[in-house]
Amino acid sequence: MNSPQPVRGRRAMVIDMAYTYQMALGKGHCEFFAARHANGYFDRVWSVHPLADVAGKPSSRLEFIRFSPRHLLVEGVSRGCRLPSFLAPINFLIAQAAMLRVLLRLVRRHRLDVIITGDPFYGGLLGTMLKRLSGLPLVIGVWANYDLAFRTAGTLAMPRLLPSYRLQNLVSEFVLKRADLVIAGNRNNLNYAIAHGAPTHRAEILAVPRNIHPSHFLPPQARRGDRTLFQSLGIPTDRRYLLTVGRLIPPKYPADAVKAMIRVAGADSRVVGIVAGEGSLRATLEGMVSAAGLRDRFFFLGNVAQETLSRIIPHCITISPITGMALVECGLGGSPVVAYDVDWQAEFVKDGVNGYVVPFLDGRAMAERALRLLGDDELRERMTKAARNLALEFADLERLHAKEREVYDRLLARGNN
Repeated sequence: MNSPQPVRGRRAMVIDMAYTYQMALGKGHCEFFAARHANGYFDRVWSVHPLADVAGKPSSRLEFIRFSPRHLLVEGVSRGCRLPSFLAPINFLIAQAAMLRVLLRLVRRHRLDVIITGDPFYGGLLGTMLKRLSGLPLVIGVWANYDLAFRTAGTLAMPRLLPSYRLQNLVSEFVLKRADLVIAGNRNNLNYAIAHGAPTHRAEILAVPRNIHPSHFLPPQARRGDRTLFQSLGIPTDRRYLLTVGRLIPPKYPADAVKAMIRVAGADSRVVGIVAGEGSLRATLEGMVSAAGLRDRFFFLGNVAQETLSRIIPHCITISPITGMALVECGLGGSPVVAYDVDWQAEFVKDGVNGYVVPFLDGRAMAERALRLLGDDELRERMTKAARNLALEFADLERLHAKEREVYDRLLARGNN
């Protein structure tokens, strides 16, 4: 009698340029890669960053990194060989064509089930080519409202690769129309995808908390956020803390957060401002603080490990011009949020319940609401509890993983049929 053959697990290739392996290590956020297994739905995963050298990878060659026994990272490069700078476009094409051949071999050799990309632009183009060459279903992730970023800050998603808004839209529409499934982190981002060609019947919301580091789910009182932590960071203890978290780049409006924090600090000498994140605007923001004479009361922490951030959050009120996943992390830490009514933020922050929503670009209103919270202990305590409870509901991992399994089951069933 023949023994039963072992059941073959599902296999996915994920193309995403948000983090290189070293970047994730530096931020203590390897959950970013681990979450790609979809809570065990995918037995094996190949994660691809096609332009890792542009994001800071020191090596100038294609590399393979063993993240776990069932997860391989592939980090590509933008230059295939040593050529004069004026031949950079040709060099780029050589490097990417070589990587595409490697990816196609991996897809075929390991009999993958699905291609997943983290953006509808360059990652989406690579995914579309792999779909065409392999016949696998293609999933496109949309984790931002790129129209909003251009309208409000004049920024493009990938300015070096897609240097105009028109070209950006042409690529996103080309990719989204060819997707077998489009997933977005929230309703706002889903609306962007549909407006740019995503088939409505093949578009779903899969909220970002699937990627959150486990330390953020601990009850705030169970986190080791003692005086020693703040002292180790050089932050004075027993103060009132305002926090902003995110990349210090124009589309995130960190200057608005710092301006609001400066206003509050000017009105209350006990207030200390904490800025967690790194980016091109850091020097500008530090200059704003120095010009206000508040350098000794503002602390720029750079990129902070997730566990450290989880210990800081419960002591703070969060100032959020435009924030992504960190908004949920702050809620899980019981931090009331003062947020602009932009992007997806009003989907998460319920005005007057777990924080305040103020008109977009109204920094004075942001500062006023923060002062209101600081001046009313009962209000702040009520919002702290609501922030934690609503975030736990929003980030219910059991529910989110069940939705993820359901969505992928339907996709793969269509492919099999």
